[in-house]
Amino acid sequence: MRAFPRELTDVEREFLYWLLPLEKEGYTKFNEFVQKAIVLGEGRWGEGDLMLGPKPASIDMTLGMEPIVAYGECVLNGKLMTISVHDLNADDQLEAQFGIYPLPDDPQVELGWCYSYWKPGDTSPSTGEEVREIALNRKDKQPASVLVISKSQKSMWLHHPDGMNKLMPVTGLNDDLLRTHGIREFEQVSNPGQFFTSIDDFSDTDIRKAFAEYAKRSGRNFGTGDIRI
Repeated sequence: MRAFPRELTDVEREFLYWLLPLEKEGYTKFNEFVQKAIVLGEGRWGEGDLMLGPKPASIDMTLGMEPIVAYGECVLNGKLMTISVHDLNADDQLEAQFGIYPLPDDPQVELGWCYSYWKPGDTSPSTGEEVREIALNRKDKQPASVLVISKSQKSMWLHHPDGMNKLMPVTGLNDDLLRTHGIREFEQVSNPGQFFTSIDDFSDTDIRKAFAEYAKRSGRNFGTGDIRI
């Protein structure tokens, strides 16, 4: 077991660089952060949950987990591994979670994919199947973000003009989509998973309207601006 704080291993660093491509504006600051970061210790999930920072510091376990800014999967030495990176927290620390840990010194990687490289017009990064793209046009006429829904992957993410792809939870949008259409059937309201089976029943305008309601109701800043319905 390595003592903390410590330097990132070359293998850890390369996986994080893959997830946080320097050439994509939305990920640049995270890539540059990793370049200078050390491992402070483990987060609340223990082994494989690494807390990174620019210099030795304590880890505040009472802070909530930040939203995921990058996620990917690959087959590592014959086993499926997930990797996720969370946004910087209030203490300027980055949380990175490796599904296999410790990482081998001689990694053999195959079948890797992540959301970070997706761009409009692409298929699902995991399944290669078509996705639905809904432009969230802004009233201020600034470049629009795109809401992406993958039925085959059962996931949803926001593609921002700076190239960042942020995973989105389904529950909140599903609730507002059903509420704005007066749908109260228990099996639909209580089962967010049906979102992907019924999403084709709703128009792009329906979804934009529900997204705007969700953002307003939750008070969350998704970086989409004031959406033009």
